[in-house]
Amino acid sequence: MLLKHLKETTRLDHEEIGRVVDIPSRIASLDSYRALLVQFYGFYTPLETTLANVAELATVVDDLEARYKLALLHRDLVALGLTTEAIAQLPRCQALPALPSVAAALGCLYVTEGSTLGGQILVRQLQSALQLSPDAGLAFFYAYGPTTGSMWRRFGAQLEAYASTPELEAEVIAGTQATYRAMQAWMVGG
Repeated sequence: MLLKHLKETTRLDHEEIGRVVDIPSRIASLDSYRALLVQFYGFYTPLETTLANVAELATVVDDLEARYKLALLHRDLVALGLTTEAIAQLPRCQALPALPSVAAALGCLYVTEGSTLGGQILVRQLQSALQLSPDAGLAFFYAYGPTTGSMWRRFGAQLEAYASTPELEAEVIAGTQATYRAMQAWMVGG
């Protein structure tokens, strides 16, 4: 099963980005939370453009547009006091992962969709600690809300159906690792 193999193969990358991003300290105050969302916005803006340009990705992930998070980040940043003009001027990541194929792009989506799954835990913490809600500052982490689990399973099924050969599996893994590393570099230095 590819999802299990992918999780095992990229476990160290996942743990390292968790250590580097240090979510607990980044959600300790409204200012640090806003700064975290600014960084995510700077990464997701060019990343989602890159994903949208991967030929045939939308035929494999037929709900691809529903999986984009940029509008949710924008909504949160506005709710947290940034103007649309200020958001347009935010820095953008220039060192994106190479996504030369549908399989590599699926690896990238594995990272972003996995983050969405993990974001559900943060929603409860942020609602309590910072008095935020999905309509006021939590749209990005809330994302699919009660359908998050089913969205994850649907993505997993799409990924498994596409990456049916060892070569495609290797490309998915490479895309996953490249995305983790690019995100880590951006979150540290971006």
